[in-house]
Amino acid sequence: SDHNSTSDHNSTSDHNSTSNKVTKKHANVKQSLRNGIASSEQARNYEAFKVALVKLCEDAGSGIVTDKDKHDRDYEEIEGQVASRLSPFRNTRVVELAERHGYGFALRHALRHEVSTPYVCVIQHDRTFMRQTPIFPVVQSMINSNGNIKYVGMSMRSNLFYRDIFNSKYGSGALKELLDMVITPPELALDAGNYGLDGG
Repeated sequence: SDHNSTSDHNSTSDHNSTSNKVTKKHANVKQSLRNGIASSEQARNYEAFKVALVKLCEDAGSGIVTDKDKHDRDYEEIEGQVASRLSPFRNTRVVELAERHGYGFALRHALRHEVSTPYVCVIQHDRTFMRQTPIFPVVQSMINSNGNIKYVGMSMRSNLFYRDIFNSKYGSGALKELLDMVITPPELALDAGNYGLDGG
């Protein structure tokens, strides 16, 4: 996690001394936290959250269910333990940086020092998958693209009308140039029944 809490005294003095210049930045709690400004209570809550998250990851374990587990005569009794191994937090650990880096540099640290797989799925804490998501087809399209697809962004409500916004801002000529660059890999010709508005 990206450690960004400060004391009440520092946050108050910093805020007051620069309030004329950065009023918009610190106009609400969310903006203040983004800039590393937190009250003592918020700092305590954040520390408690990190402790709970570390425990959640540790309790999840590796997520490996062995054949011995499956054939154990006491399997029913340990079924709860096995279920815990299947936690979404299995094979996960919390990495806390020594100082505040901001989202981009914290992510860069993770990619450079914590990841060994060729593909990474970055899920921000405030971006929830609301429907079934075609992760496997996305990865297959990247594998089969011979390096032409390096990044895939999932659609959000805020960018569903991006094409119309782009057209109104830059004009039809720029829109045509944009659309000419769009590729449609066959792996992502998805069944709307599974991945559409009413999909599973």
